Amino acid sequence: MAAETYLDIRRKSQLRREIIGEIGRRHLAGTAFTEDKPFTPEDTEAVLQGYLEAAPYTDQHLYPQFWDHSIGTGFAAEIIADIVNDSSFPSQMARALNTAHDAGSLDRPDLYGRKNLADEDLALRAQVRPELDNNLHPVWRVLGRGVPVESLKDLTLAQIISDVADNRMKFNIYGNLIPLETLDAQARQQPTRYANSLVPSTRRGLKALSEGVQEKSIRLFHEEVEYLRAHYGVDIEDVRQRVLEKMNEPVVQSWLWAVKEAQESLDPRVDEKLGRPPIQIVALDMGKVLVEDADPPLWQKLGTLFNRDPQAVEKAVGSLGDLAMPGSISLPEYTHQLRELLGLTLTHQEIMSAFNQPSIYHPVAGMQELVKQLSQNPDIKLYVLSDCHEIIAEPNTEALPRLYPQFRAENIYFSSIIKASKRVGGLAFAELLKLLGNPDPSSVLFIDDNRGYTTKARAGFGIRVLTFLDNLSSGRTAAARIQEELARGGVLTT
Repeated sequence: MAAETYLDIRRKSQLRREIIGEIGRRHLAGTAFTEDKPFTPEDTEAVLQGYLEAAPYTDQHLYPQFWDHSIGTGFAAEIIADIVNDSSFPSQMARALNTAHDAGSLDRPDLYGRKNLADEDLALRAQVRPELDNNLHPVWRVLGRGVPVESLKDLTLAQIISDVADNRMKFNIYGNLIPLETLDAQARQQPTRYANSLVPSTRRGLKALSEGVQEKSIRLFHEEVEYLRAHYGVDIEDVRQRVLEKMNEPVVQSWLWAVKEAQESLDPRVDEKLGRPPIQIVALDMGKVLVEDADPPLWQKLGTLFNRDPQAVEKAVGSLGDLAMPGSISLPEYTHQLRELLGLTLTHQEIMSAFNQPSIYHPVAGMQELVKQLSQNPDIKLYVLSDCHEIIAEPNTEALPRLYPQFRAENIYFSSIIKASKRVGGLAFAELLKLLGNPDPSSVLFIDDNRGYTTKARAGFGIRVLTFLDNLSSGRTAAARIQEELARGGVLTT
């Protein structure tokens, strides 16, 4: 694939903003976002429903924790505003505005500065009242555009509340709240998370960060936290705990599951609007997708054969993962390391044989029939892409065709064999595209049970993904959801 140009970025952004802006306009019509009236819980609901509809159209670089961050920031702002109890920024207004505060990330979250321009553009397209923006943190002023922000005196109470809510509700890929003590370090790394860009607004923003704006922002933020504590008794730890309680409510969890699944939609109408090609290649992970987790029974069998505690075996094998996953350690060196770690007297061949345990492999319920159906589509090519140590690669390669005869050995790619893993740098995805002949990444679908890996594939390489997880809110199994999505996308012929 050719490198992305500035014109490519502009063209794709324009299309995406047109679609998402129209979605926003419909959902926000008649709300306090567009009409001068008090905010209510229904206004936040309008934002959440708009996000749900917009999710399939979002940029590939949008990480799934965006949804946790958006709803969590809204809750935090609501709680803080309720404690402060100032009529200039009522709690429902605080929640609605801060739930929607980062909508520009739906366009290009990876381009610093440009996403703030996207915020403004999407608000204009959705006909949001422009004066509402005065209640949110003035990013451009902090960066030096317009009247500069040098101290708390340059900020309104609403802007202080919004900034604190935004900066203290950061989540990781798995939807877990990031510890407070690591947030400053993460903020300081912000400039390094954005690559040098062809986009002028991004270059200006990164230049400002590198010239001291980042440290000024962190200093201002701590002053904001102390101001809210000293004047209003706001305890950030307590606020975060209360937010987590709200986010664990069934209705919130239902929305989070729904919007993250929607982000991975294979709806052909979405592909048509975005100009994406149909899916032509499907690559699946092995463990917990095609085959039930074989690790626990393997540790048990190795523990018996080695006369060692299974947990000790698991720890020893795991300690070699960074070298073994990408095939950076030879098999003789691998077995030597295991002998040293576990105090074994077995030979190289005896250790190799111990890892060959055919009885540990069992298909994931529903997946044999689904793979069979996939194989009946002549327009789809099937592959396996999975991380594994080389010592288990051959047993895995022998086991898969027994359970799934649709997979040929030459279409099974294990990280230690192709010398690139998902775990270490996500390089397996680049290698996969290379092995496939460098197709359009959006014509490739990758299915994995690890949201971290599916996020790497989508955000880093433009590959389409489905995350193979049971929906803990609705009770729908991962296999049922995957089958439904593949049928929706026309990938299944029956």
